[in-house]
Amino acid sequence: MTEIGETAGRVWRRLAHAGPAIVKDLAKEPGLDQSPVQMSIGWLAREGKVTLDKKGKGLTVALTEEELSKGMGASPTPPESTS
Repeated sequence: MTEIGETAGRVWRRLAHAGPAIVKDLAKEPGLDQSPVQMSIGWLAREGKVTLDKKGKGLTVALTEEELSKGMGASPTPPESTS
C-alpha cells in the first residue's frame, strides 16, 4: 500500500504542476510503473481528487477544480487522505 500512496502523491504533484495527462503517458515517466500508476489514479478518483475523461483511444486524468485550487503554489505534498 505504501508504494500506491507514494505513487498517488507523485501523480498528484505531476498533475498540479503540469496539468492533465494521458494515463499511459504517466506510467512512462521516470520512476513510475504502469500498475502502481493505475492503482494510484483509482485511489485518487475514489477520493474525488481527479477526474477521468476518455479522449479517442486514451484516458486523460486531471485534478478536480477543488484540488487545483489546493495545488496553486505547487504544494510539495498532496492533501492528506480522507479515507
